[in-house]
Amino acid sequence: HEVEPREQAGAQTGALYEYQYHQAAAEALSLIDDAQVVCIYCEWHDDYVKEGSGGAQYEFHQVKTRKGSRRPWTLRKFFGLAGKAGKGSSAPAALPDSVFARLWDHTQKFGDRCKGFVFVTDAAVDPKIEALLTDAKASPQAAALPSRSATIFRRVRDAVAQTVPGVSDDSLFSFLARMRVKDCLGDADDLPGCRVLIASRILEASEVDLLVSEAKKIGAALVAAVRERSHRTLKSLPPSVDDLRGSKGLIIDNLLRLLSLSTEGYHQLRAGGRNRRAQPGH
Repeated sequence: HEVEPREQAGAQTGALYEYQYHQAAAEALSLIDDAQVVCIYCEWHDDYVKEGSGGAQYEFHQVKTRKGSRRPWTLRKFFGLAGKAGKGSSAPAALPDSVFARLWDHTQKFGDRCKGFVFVTDAAVDPKIEALLTDAKASPQAAALPSRSATIFRRVRDAVAQTVPGVSDDSLFSFLARMRVKDCLGDADDLPGCRVLIASRILEASEVDLLVSEAKKIGAALVAAVRERSHRTLKSLPPSVDDLRGSKGLIIDNLLRLLSLSTEGYHQLRAGGRNRRAQPGH
């Protein structure tokens, strides 16, 4: 709540924004299953941000669709490796507004509070990117990367260091080790299908006896809650984290109200395990 966001998009309409809201709604269901998740922020510093307990740890989610082409995200596209060689450098400078640059910006604002960076997409990524991320997680430091990933790492480092601040071997390696790629829920051309998938997750996660029709209504209400919070723009920074959560976030109490489950019933379910079921409202 003390850091100004890069931008506030305000009320954005269209299928692709609705698709983004559906992704955030699906992520919000993690509030039920994972006691370590505190809040899901909607359109605040990123498309949505998951806040974990223990020192305000943030996981930033960037949603991108390749609707139409569905071609994999290449190194060039993801890291912005499309510019001309910078002054005094033989390496082309990366574009400053790439997916990578927008995710990297969080490292400059939140430092060690950046728990992770999640690229949510409906298209595959180049196997070279997958290998680089996998190798970064398996290696103790940049110098220990396998040769093929090491070559790609140097290429990316030389390019992005010219246009984004704070890039070094250690900082870039740390970023890559904390980054992951996640498949989008459903298809951007089939929002009703996305809502069916959200309803299925609600049936699985709620531990409440629900009809499918009820789960669909809850899913629609959850997407509406994400949309409403995403559309809010704040004229100034909120005075406290609780105020920010109230304006731009979803917390467990919001989910429990949508599921017609009391806070007491929720804690009983968590204590009793997933084999116990409760009736709505109890």
